[in-house]
Amino acid sequence: MRTLEAQGGHCAICPSTARLVVDHNHKTNALRGILCHRCNVRLAAVEDLDFKNKAENYLAKLHHDFG
Repeated sequence: MRTLEAQGGHCAICPSTARLVVDHNHKTNALRGILCHRCNVRLAAVEDLDFKNKAENYLAKLHHDFG
């Protein structure tokens, strides 16, 4: 696959070569790159702004309470 070769044979985000999946835009179905499963799951959480904000607030509260 040319995309994977262009990425050096690993995930587009990290150096992992395990459990690679095709990442695509869910609105347009356009290919964005090849990611490992872990980065793909993490990217989905980042794209969900409501979840991202809630997660950041949760971590900030923990840091404040137990920092």
